[in-house]
Amino acid sequence: MNAVLPFDPKAVICYAAAICTAASTMSYQFDSMAIDETVKLVDKILADYKDVLRDTSVASAVGTILDIFVRAGWPQALQLTFTLDRAMK
Repeated sequence: MNAVLPFDPKAVICYAAAICTAASTMSYQFDSMAIDETVKLVDKILADYKDVLRDTSVASAVGTILDIFVRAGWPQALQLTFTLDRAMK
């Protein structure tokens, strides 16, 4: 999803949330490579596509992604949640 984010950020973010939600049934959220890619994705969103977060469905999708990884215990996801909260203000 990181590679295609520039083409349609809103759709990619929503697809990423759906993918993470579906994959969480198979413990995807506990994979260290998954959190690394998620951090890259959310960092890129916050750096280059913050304007798309004004759309509540997109902001909710990012929140869903982060929540999956926060519940798995990843501190990076928790930190990004706080960063996202500040970015929304």
